[in-house]
Amino acid sequence: MTRSLLPIAALLLIAAAPASNEAEVRAQARAFDAAQIVKDGKTLDRFLADDLVFVRGS
Repeated sequence: MTRSLLPIAALLLIAAAPASNEAEVRAQARAFDAAQIVKDGKTLDRFLADDLVFVRGS
């Protein structure tokens, strides 16, 4: 019985991991969006590389 529970437990743990990663990515995306709205340069600096070149097409 223990032999069959271990693989099942491992699969459940592996399946649960992406949810926390997805939640973290969504939280960071919301923080980035909020920083853009309020023009928070310090927070935006955390997300953008120093050598970023932004080109806007028309």
